[in-house]
Amino acid sequence: MQKKLGVDQSIVICPVNLEKTIGSWWGLPLISKRENSKILGAWDIVFQEWGYPFGKYIEIHSSPLINATIDEIIKIKTPSLDLWDFEAYKKLLVKYQDFFVWLNMNGCFDFVRFQRGSEQFFVDLALEPKNVEILLDKVNELAISFLEKCMEKIKWLVDGVYVGDDFGTQNGLVISPSM
Repeated sequence: MQKKLGVDQSIVICPVNLEKTIGSWWGLPLISKRENSKILGAWDIVFQEWGYPFGKYIEIHSSPLINATIDEIIKIKTPSLDLWDFEAYKKLLVKYQDFFVWLNMNGCFDFVRFQRGSEQFFVDLALEPKNVEILLDKVNELAISFLEKCMEKIKWLVDGVYVGDDFGTQNGLVISPSM
């Protein structure tokens, strides 16, 4: 279908390990279904599943670290790379070799915001930047480990790395350039 539409590139997301997850949300592993249409994702982010006439979608329901102290933030464990299926990624990427292929990397800014909650995240940036720095370091460590594992397994099958994050709005940056 992409070729018929004249598309010559594709962002390909690494599949998750279906023995340890129930799927993914833009590359973030979803760990298990909970009651009341809730889904637990990596980093303990909780999603809400919603139905609509054409299917289902999920959005963030609650952030696990919204009220966390700095000591609790320091103790947060990084999700395991075993949540992703790098062998399946290699097999999937072979099918896209007629395209310019982008390896998808999730944005560190967003994952910290999802863990802390948007409002608390922005308060932290202004008043308690150490909280954000600690979480950014943890998320970046996982991102670097993920990228290294991908390059070990799939080098030469991707042409570029796409890092998606939300630094802006329709009218400008979410935070000031100096921040």
